[in-house]
Amino acid sequence: MNNNLKIQLNIGDIVLATITKISKTYMEMSLGDVDAIMPISEYSWVRRCDVKSRLKVGDQIRTVVIAINNNIVMLSVKRMEIDPWKYIDERFKVGMHVKGIVKEVYSYGAFVELDSNIHGLLHKTQIANYSRDNVKNVLSQGQEIEISILSIEKENHKMSLSMIKTEVVNQ
Repeated sequence: MNNNLKIQLNIGDIVLATITKISKTYMEMSLGDVDAIMPISEYSWVRRCDVKSRLKVGDQIRTVVIAINNNIVMLSVKRMEIDPWKYIDERFKVGMHVKGIVKEVYSYGAFVELDSNIHGLLHKTQIANYSRDNVKNVLSQGQEIEISILSIEKENHKMSLSMIKTEVVNQ
């Protein structure tokens, strides 16, 4: 990383950054004469966003400067948008029945999208028709299911869900 800042940057500045490296936990970026870092968690409000499938080395993206420490510039994409969980309690309530789209399926359960950038965990013990079968035998990515909201942790961006309908509709 370049330790000699040759341009003036301030927290809150919107800058065009070029991706120079993508790792599992962060991206290295270039602002011309200044190198920067963006943690993968700062790319999207979605917890498990697959950055490597969306971006590649050489891509240029609009970012915002969120910190400058010891000549290390930290960038974010997600902080240019309003946190979708900020008003979660106005849109969703515990006990509410809603439809969602299965986004990811794992051995322990599935992540279900309730709204843009709002995902909740449907634990395998809360899946209808689940009886020691592999979760992937019951649910698959893209399926629409009816769920009930068990809990909402606004501060932690977490939601627990329960499947309330045994039939699953493919989208």
